[in-house]
Amino acid sequence: MKANAPGPALFAQLLLYPLGNEERLNGCGLVIVRPPWQLDHELGRLLPFLRRTLAPELGQTDLTWLVKDRA
Repeated sequence: MKANAPGPALFAQLLLYPLGNEERLNGCGLVIVRPPWQLDHELGRLLPFLRRTLAPELGQTDLTWLVKDRA
């Protein structure tokens, strides 16, 4: 994904259960190519809220720039 992204790429993930359990959907993730301005800041506030609300003890989040910028 990093090598082929045509522009900036943001990865957002919300896990409700640990990744080791293959018998259930553990969470969800999304790669956003050329995200709208400030989306990283909005998701940075929203993902922890969702984790606290949906899975306060087991949940975790990840918000990572796969590609920060393509010149």
